[in-house]
Amino acid sequence: MKKIKVFLPALLMLLFFTSFFGITSVSASEVDPSVSASEVNPSVSAPEVDPSVIAPEVDPSISAPEATYDFSPSALEPDSTYPGTNIRVKVGDVLYSSKALGGSAMIVGHVGIIGPDYMVYHVNPVNDNQGEGGKRDTISYYQMRHNPNESIAVYRATHGRNAANWAKNNYSSVTSYHIPVYSWDNFQLKTINPNYCSKFIWQAFYYGNYDTDYIIGYYTPNKEAFVTPAQVINSNDLTYVGSFRSR
Repeated sequence: MKKIKVFLPALLMLLFFTSFFGITSVSASEVDPSVSASEVNPSVSAPEVDPSVIAPEVDPSISAPEATYDFSPSALEPDSTYPGTNIRVKVGDVLYSSKALGGSAMIVGHVGIIGPDYMVYHVNPVNDNQGEGGKRDTISYYQMRHNPNESIAVYRATHGRNAANWAKNNYSSVTSYHIPVYSWDNFQLKTINPNYCSKFIWQAFYYGNYDTDYIIGYYTPNKEAFVTPAQVINSNDLTYVGSFRSR
């Protein structure tokens, strides 16, 4: 009887500990992080936030053709090169034609500049739908302002981009064409209106490049002087790159 009394408590203690450890082992499996790892493991959802997945949407290389060719597709006619050539159109290019544009006998030659929107900005005496003075033409329309098959030379400018911006912003201020051939009439280089083609280009380079004369080299706005198309294209800032034909 005494043995049973001693054995019974020992048996109860054994059952108690067996049950306790059994329960804890079960609950451990319920809270073990490894069981729900697939639900909380960041590596499982990584593809959803991986930058490489959305990279094609923001990758600048998508717009590379526009940056590479340096043109606005909606502005150029017919493409990114001058008509009939492989010469790439560049903002700030100066276009020179040897004959007087618009039939003016007072000056030989004409110059314009390719603007930031790839339009040609220039000043001429023709009173057309844009009025007299400042003009904004597509390259195609600019070709038609010349006689058929005339040569239009392209000069690439080192400081042309800033000049192009100035020309675009100021061409509409020129509403009268005048060249001081017979008298200076206090015709200083700073006068925007009236104006003529080569002085307008001089102003574009001067004012567009923070009051630096890249055309003549030493002219200032207060100077009463005459700027010719030949002086413009002979500037050290400009380099001849080729020509295309009018139509």
